[in-house]
Amino acid sequence: MQGVFRDSSGHAREKGFTLIEIAIGMIIIGLLAVPYLQTYQAWKLKTITKETSDNASAVQSALAKYATRYGHYPLPANPSLASGAAGDGVEVAVGGVGTCSLASTGVCRSTTTWTGAHGQTTVLIGTVPYATLGLPLKNTYDGYKNRFKYAVTELMTKAPPTYTFSNDDGILQVVDKDGNDEDSQTKPDWQFCSNQNSNCNFTGNQQVLYGTSITDSTKYFIKQNMTSTPCTDAVFGDPHVGQLKKCWVAPMPKAHAKHFVIISHGADRKGAFSLTGIQTVPCTPLTAPQAKDDINCRNTPIYNSNKASDGSGGRSTPLDANHYDDYILSTATLEQGSWVQKTGQTDVYSNLTASGNILISPSLTYNGSGVVAPEARLQVEG
Repeated sequence: MQGVFRDSSGHAREKGFTLIEIAIGMIIIGLLAVPYLQTYQAWKLKTITKETSDNASAVQSALAKYATRYGHYPLPANPSLASGAAGDGVEVAVGGVGTCSLASTGVCRSTTTWTGAHGQTTVLIGTVPYATLGLPLKNTYDGYKNRFKYAVTELMTKAPPTYTFSNDDGILQVVDKDGNDEDSQTKPDWQFCSNQNSNCNFTGNQQVLYGTSITDSTKYFIKQNMTSTPCTDAVFGDPHVGQLKKCWVAPMPKAHAKHFVIISHGADRKGAFSLTGIQTVPCTPLTAPQAKDDINCRNTPIYNSNKASDGSGGRSTPLDANHYDDYILSTATLEQGSWVQKTGQTDVYSNLTASGNILISPSLTYNGSGVVAPEARLQVEG
């Protein structure tokens, strides 16, 4: 209800606020609200980051336990299946793996073949096989409710006796913001070899970088275990469309590259799959300007943590060439302090019953009784 008052001239006027007074009031409210809004945004980012980190760590731990028990890592699951659908969270069959591209929607195999300690292999890329790992669904997505990307060395997904687990067989490479290998923190000694459309000649087996820069990971492709080769798009693909490329060579990297990587594609969601199996935002085409985190979208064996050599850095939110909002976790070594099940070997046999008791025996028989149910929680014979 408005009151009536008289001004100095005796005229009656309704009591209320002018537009100027209202505007000033809104400005004051806005100024007071800014610190609270900034605090809320910082809290929200911290919460999202913690959820992402905690869930990625749970996946990393589950993968280590799986490899310890079975002697190999699981294959990825199909990211394009909606949660709860048949086959969701289950590792795919090898026959269901396609060839990777920017537009890949299922589990795919990298087009690049790299060499580990026991031969050439590729990388399989999909999402976390949470059902195979025995994880709850809530551990398999990041703070933005998008599925983690799971990329794993293909050789290390093969079960014994076909494959004997070795820490030296990882081929995935994670580089920091300066292009250094995350494990060694030393750059490959890249030496110029040839210009595009010429032959790149060298002795022995080397890794070859093809692109327009040896420092910007968004502008080059690398192939390992190469012999002398033509320096062409046909051999390497085109990492920087419309630009003249060159070839550089360097010695093969040391062993103990990454076994697998787990990636959250961050707030921009580029390349991420939602829980409904939809790729929320497609990867940036190679013909467009590349941000720092676009390499994590390419489905290749090379990924970028964007960290400095001292471990600092990582997130860079401006929408420019330095933009990076991904979160990446990786494993290069599986601790050997735990027992690893050696399927098909003749020195140790085990029998795990439904009761949870475990028998470890040097042969299929002991005390002339043959294989029997363990009589204690842990029973060791021989």
